[in-house]
Amino acid sequence: MPIVNATAPSEPCERFYTVVRGDTLSLIAGRVLGDVRAFNRLYALNRQVIGPDPATLEVGTVLRLPCAEPQTRAGVPETPPTELRGGGLGPVVVAPLGVGTRIATRGIATIGARALSARITRDRRLQVVDIRDGEGVGRTFVPRALVLPRASWPRVERHVAFLAERGVRPGGPVAIVAADGSRRSLARAAFAAWAMHQAGVEEVLLLRGGQAAWERARRPLWASPATPQPQRFARAGLSADLPKAGTPVLSAGHEVVSIGAPMAGAIEAPPLPDVAALIAAGREREAALSALIWLKAVPASWESAPVLLTAPDPDEAALAWLLASAFAGVTGVGLLPPEMRGADGEQNEGG
Repeated sequence: MPIVNATAPSEPCERFYTVVRGDTLSLIAGRVLGDVRAFNRLYALNRQVIGPDPATLEVGTVLRLPCAEPQTRAGVPETPPTELRGGGLGPVVVAPLGVGTRIATRGIATIGARALSARITRDRRLQVVDIRDGEGVGRTFVPRALVLPRASWPRVERHVAFLAERGVRPGGPVAIVAADGSRRSLARAAFAAWAMHQAGVEEVLLLRGGQAAWERARRPLWASPATPQPQRFARAGLSADLPKAGTPVLSAGHEVVSIGAPMAGAIEAPPLPDVAALIAAGREREAALSALIWLKAVPASWESAPVLLTAPDPDEAALAWLLASAFAGVTGVGLLPPEMRGADGEQNEGG
């Protein structure tokens, strides 16, 4: 793809896009131009306004668009349904973006504060799990919340016993409450959702915006958490999503996608899109589109081979798993926590 000089563009037309929260050049290129690889072209056209770091976009920045693409208004491309191609997913048709769409794949969904409040009132089976750490844990809680601070979670082989000891009932449903709508909180909630999915919990809800959104909505608060009642899970250990202990991951029929750090034999992935603000605002369809665009940029066999996602930070790997499975709808994807593999990509004994 040719590089266009920003000071003397070969396509002198007046067409622009205004950056909104959560945007990246790859996301804009995929959403507006239909090709995530066109981010180089966007950067070349807009280097003067973006600056030396293409990964840093300020909200409100007005970007010039190549002439061949359809006209847009601020933050919302006026496009018909777009077919994205590439990667291992085949063509995916994405309808024009909307808001408030509820994503529910593999028994995982997001939920707003008011909807969760109503669900707590009418469904006595629903448990609430508060995963806030340290300063994030205040003096008030969502009603019926069990406190399982993320920092207190053990190694993955003990997750099932940990959840049982802390009173999480097998089968669910469970609502996870993080601190707020930040990327870090979303990643921690994603890890808790993955752990519960591994343990066999059938329905997991993520509170959009976390405790902060609950309090902003002026929903009921308890002064103390619920008292845990130890449970017994039918599943004693990890699900079949992970290779057995001692099995070399890269020779066990799995593809491994590494995020944030290279790993021998693994497919290196670009950074994850920042979708936390979109999800906190209930704009799941836009988050799903971001997830699809990210998957398209990763040359993995998403539909034909088991794919394991890994990263130095297990919460970041879990966020990738959440985007791929719950938002993009990929069924053959799992998570490989860093503690489950050695430096050469093999799983550690006892994992």
